[in-house]
Amino acid sequence: MRGKAARLAFPLILAAWLLAGCSLLQQIKIYQPAAAGMDRVSDELYVDPAMAATRRTEVVRVIAQARGRVARVLGGEVTSPIVLACSTDACFQDLGGGGARGVSFGTDRILLAPRGLTVPILAHELAHRELHRRVGGHQMSRVPRWFDEGLAVLISEEMSHDEAMWQIIQDQRIPHPELSELETGSDWARATRGYGDTREFEEPGRLHVVYVTAGHEVRRWYAKAGKNGLARLIKDLHDYRPFQDAYEAAEKG
Repeated sequence: MRGKAARLAFPLILAAWLLAGCSLLQQIKIYQPAAAGMDRVSDELYVDPAMAATRRTEVVRVIAQARGRVARVLGGEVTSPIVLACSTDACFQDLGGGGARGVSFGTDRILLAPRGLTVPILAHELAHRELHRRVGGHQMSRVPRWFDEGLAVLISEEMSHDEAMWQIIQDQRIPHPELSELETGSDWARATRGYGDTREFEEPGRLHVVYVTAGHEVRRWYAKAGKNGLARLIKDLHDYRPFQDAYEAAEKG
């Protein structure tokens, strides 16, 4: 629904779910951003009205560069999620952002906080969407969380998660998780809390050891498997081949 039709429909949807809880209202706003007061910049971008014109231009550039990083590793895109970019924390919280820098809703919406309007953060979220779409929702349930996150770390080129951070962890013998601790979503949540990754990202000197660990493993694997190996792995996973078998086969070439 777009334009006038969406504006007319939104109050009816809103009234129907008003008593059902805040999260449902946030979901409605995510999927009807224009009706919820967001400004449409393009088919792929909505921003809050408070965002300055220069910042809007910058976000367009960020989207293009983030998609370029995804394409370099995955060879193009099969998804085209709509980005909702907030220039204020109030906007981000109103849409259900919580304490993150970026949040994905399904495979077709990405919400960015003011501190998340960067190429690495958006590329990270886009990488998740691309992998999930290519492998398939049901098949992804059999993929370890460390690989999902590690591939996003590799694609994003986020400096706080890069190989230099892994070297610091090794040199200073900083405790970090084993991959076996990062298999499921619950494992990941437990580890990010336990190792301190959920603390403020901008905290000086903060090492995000869980993300760095996942990124290090996937970078190590990708250095051997390459783009062809990654494409083979994704196809094998889509065809229900067990992850470990497919992962090892792609690494060997």
